[in-house]
Amino acid sequence: ARMLWDNQQESAARQVADAALRLDPHSVEALFIKARSDASRGKYEDAVTTYVRLLQLSPGNQDAFMELAEVHMRRGQSDQACLLLREILPHSQITRDQRSELEWRLGLAYASAERWSAAAEYLGRAIEQREATDQDWQCLAAAKTLAGQDAGGVQAMARLASGREHDQESSTIWTDLRDQIACRAMTEDRQDGSAVNGALRKGVVRADFNSSNRDSRAMEA
Repeated sequence: ARMLWDNQQESAARQVADAALRLDPHSVEALFIKARSDASRGKYEDAVTTYVRLLQLSPGNQDAFMELAEVHMRRGQSDQACLLLREILPHSQITRDQRSELEWRLGLAYASAERWSAAAEYLGRAIEQREATDQDWQCLAAAKTLAGQDAGGVQAMARLASGREHDQESSTIWTDLRDQIACRAMTEDRQDGSAVNGALRKGVVRADFNSSNRDSRAMEA
């Protein structure tokens, strides 16, 4: 089942995993395949049930926590995702890289819930400990700006601009965010400020908090 899943033969992997679970209902490996298959097909209720069962068999399993949090975010339950990730974050046995990945995902969950200050805090903690992509810096810049941390947003964009290469989309997002910060700095009227904030929200959607590169990393776990 795992081999089939890794080869993107999802339907066959699910069938083999179901057969494995009939032989051994407590197989953590087979439950992972089943839960991931349910999530990928949009059967979120079934996925949640399977992940909960998996965590009962393997308490504290970091991969299960992160993937369950991802399912909650897909269901629009960002606050629930934040609770799950905060629960596993203080675990004393996780490595530095695991902590960085958890903090990044928690930052994305806060961003999905539009809790920008917390999003900026956790994304900022994690980004210095990971091999950051252009998209990562875009997310941090947008979160800091939406949190009212304009200086931090400018710094994040400067880091993005200092990268060796940028595709057209990255450059466009960078320019849009820079211009919005400049516009807000000159705006005194509250209504105009709200308009700028709305424009920045569009920038966040384009920076793509909700997909980032979480899905591929979850499948690598």
